[in-house]
Amino acid sequence: MAINKDKRVIHIRIGNLSFPIEIPCEKEEAFRHVERLVNEELSRYQERYRGQSMEKYMAMVLIDIGMKFFYSERRNDTEPFIQAMEELSYELESALKNAE
Repeated sequence: MAINKDKRVIHIRIGNLSFPIEIPCEKEEAFRHVERLVNEELSRYQERYRGQSMEKYMAMVLIDIGMKFFYSERRNDTEPFIQAMEELSYELESALKNAE
């Protein structure tokens, strides 16, 4: 089996689960950040809603992070603004040409 020097195996721990993941070396910081974020959210839900199953806590975290991702995508969707700017630019250019 060939060793890929651009990738490495890291062990991610989420709650009481630990598993190896092969990742590109340059993405380890991002994976570790997400690992911390998920575990912080998990701890928050475990404190707030005591006595639930780990499966329920994981589902709560998944929904929470999914909602954050959803709103982040909506905030970063610049396509409608780019289209509007292109249309305005075209209209301005047309108006300036007609004014000459």
